[in-house]
Amino acid sequence: DNISVISLNFGKINVALKDRKASLGIYQRLGKNKLIANGYLWIGNIYKHQGKYTDAIEYYFKALDIYNKVNDAEDKGYAFINLSSIYRYQNDFKNAIRYALDAKKAFYETNYPNGVGMALYRLSIIYYKQNKFHQSIKTLKEAKLIFDKTSYNYGICSVFNQLALSYKGIGLIDSTMKYFATTLSYYEKTGDVEDVIVSQQN
Repeated sequence: DNISVISLNFGKINVALKDRKASLGIYQRLGKNKLIANGYLWIGNIYKHQGKYTDAIEYYFKALDIYNKVNDAEDKGYAFINLSSIYRYQNDFKNAIRYALDAKKAFYETNYPNGVGMALYRLSIIYYKQNKFHQSIKTLKEAKLIFDKTSYNYGICSVFNQLALSYKGIGLIDSTMKYFATTLSYYEKTGDVEDVIVSQQN
């Protein structure tokens, strides 16, 4: 598992997938259902990273099947969020919204506020892609209220960046510049060079 994560971070996708499937085989022989489900989820993530969306969806549903059996609502939330992202990539907005809302519900049931906030954030991106900018802004502000309470800076920064894009969509340039500048300031403090560059481009 750990070698697979390291390989993934170094961009060695095929090695990561091979090691992840090897660990999955061990968990299957041991009958460790929760670890099997987590393995399915990670394999789905790797396929998503490769753009192999059909394979990713297959593995996410395999994970969901086990999470339902063991009644693991929080991990169901992660599977739902990833499914929502894939359907969004495919412009299947009906299913994208459905699974974002399922994720929100799952995280709410397990009292995981940052999960609820991230589900709302993903939902706002779907509205943005549909050019429903006002709905996107409303949803982002709901997410920000949660992240403010938990002091989840990464979530706050993600919200600021998406708010800038949504305000740009409705033509409010002052608000757009304000939120892009706030996002840039955050990334400069974290030292994340790639995100600093993207923020400067924005």
